[in-house]
Amino acid sequence: MVNPIRVESMETMIGGYDLQVIGVSRGYSRTGEADAAMKKEALDLAGQAGAGAMLDVLMGKVNPSGRLNETYPVKYEDTPAFRYFPSTERNSEYREGLFVGYRYYDTSGVRFQFPFGYGLSYTEFSYSDLEIDENGVCFTLENTGSMDGSEVVQLYVGLPGAKVFRPKKELKGFQKVFLKKESEKNPDFI
Repeated sequence: MVNPIRVESMETMIGGYDLQVIGVSRGYSRTGEADAAMKKEALDLAGQAGAGAMLDVLMGKVNPSGRLNETYPVKYEDTPAFRYFPSTERNSEYREGLFVGYRYYDTSGVRFQFPFGYGLSYTEFSYSDLEIDENGVCFTLENTGSMDGSEVVQLYVGLPGAKVFRPKKELKGFQKVFLKKESEKNPDFI
């Protein structure tokens, strides 16, 4: 592993590999340009066990089943807080209301780098047999790939044509479901 504070050492260590996403745990500045460092990042807020976890993923010992907990903008100016934060005054104004993260990007149609909930896996999942009734939502989730893994299933709801201005869709539930290869489960949202 490399020192995450020294970006140049990370780029030297992994620069020759054709990796789409690995990661470091550090802050960065988004310029809107397709910078090489961002294309090689995905391990975010990893904590002290992050290096070992990333090694297990890269070596194929475990399936990467995590998901982003925020939307990554193309550039800072694409965020809903851009005009008001940081403040030049003593207090900051939070004007986003309900339109924070994915709610803002979905409703406004602003482009983003990676969406909320995005993640990679070494296996594949299929969804089928969706049933919606007064008791909730149920469906079949199948691991159609060749490796055990987890899928984060998410339930979004929206109200087209609502009289009250609201986000295009809102997350109302999620579950992380582990499935052995070629097996299935029936998650439900009540």
